[in-house]
Order: sequence, then C-alpha cells, then structure tokens
Amino acid sequence: MPPYISPMFSYKSRRGNQFYDDELSELLCPAPFQGEKPLAHSLSLNSAHKVEEPRGTYEYRLEKSADGKSITLDATLTRDGPVYKTAMTAVRVRENLYEITSLTFDNKKERVDSRWEISKVLAHIGKEQLQKSCRDELPLAHEERGKFGKIARFFDRCLPDDPSMMMPPPM
Repeated sequence: MPPYISPMFSYKSRRGNQFYDDELSELLCPAPFQGEKPLAHSLSLNSAHKVEEPRGTYEYRLEKSADGKSITLDATLTRDGPVYKTAMTAVRVRENLYEITSLTFDNKKERVDSRWEISKVLAHIGKEQLQKSCRDELPLAHEERGKFGKIARFFDRCLPDDPSMMMPPPM
C-alpha cells in the first residue's frame, strides 16, 4: 500500500499513464457487486485462467513479477472465428507506482497518455472480460462505439490528468 496521500495531492507529479499497484488491482481485479454471481476462480494480480466453450475460448495471464518491477497482462479471445489479443505492460517507476508502457485492447493499440481513457479501458477489461472468464463465461470483444467511440474518447482526452483541477459544476 502506498502511504496515505490526501486525494487532493495524490495526482500531483504523476503522469497520465502512472498508477499505483492498488489502483491497477482495483481496475483489473474488481470484486463482484452485491447480488452478482460469485467468481468460480480467484482473480488477482497473480492469476491465470482459461475458458473453453463451443463458440470459442478465452485465456488470460495477469502477473506481477517476483521482484515487483513489472505487471503484465496477456489475454486471447477467440469467438466465432476472429482472434482478439489484449496485452498490458506496466513498469515500476517508484515504490508501488507503475507506468503503463503499452496497452493493446482487442487488437487495437491504445494511446497511453490519458488517465481517463486508460482507466476506462482497464476497468472494462477487468469487469467485462477477466471477471466474466472467472465465472466460466465467454466474454465478448468490445465495440468501437458508445464509451469507446470517437467522441467519448475525444472528451476523455480533454479532461485534465489531475481531477483536482476540474471545476465543480455550477449550482
């Protein structure tokens, strides 16, 4: 755990692609909500699982290296023919602070300069792909529309990396 930092200052001097390991764990390994089906297999920073169904397969490996210098995710989804690769590499910058150096989401190389866009992609991977596979369900590949459409991504890039810089809405 990083030392307690006031939320007002937790983003100071951090680039948009830098996350603490507990933030990465919350995004990629979310706990099921109350009332949701429990996970059949554990989901953590050192886990792997494979789901095989007649429609396709999903296999992932999420690892934090033994020396703690990197966190990697490698996942492959094969559904009705097409193969989708998802990969992430995060390298330790300081104690418990990791910088995402590369992110590929369903065969699409993502930009790693916007905190909000990266967070949205990692949360989707954790909730809609990794968590579903731990329930022995075959996940779906994402679609480039809605929250992953061009307009939504544009607005995500417009947001400052430090949320304390955002103005509260007028009342």
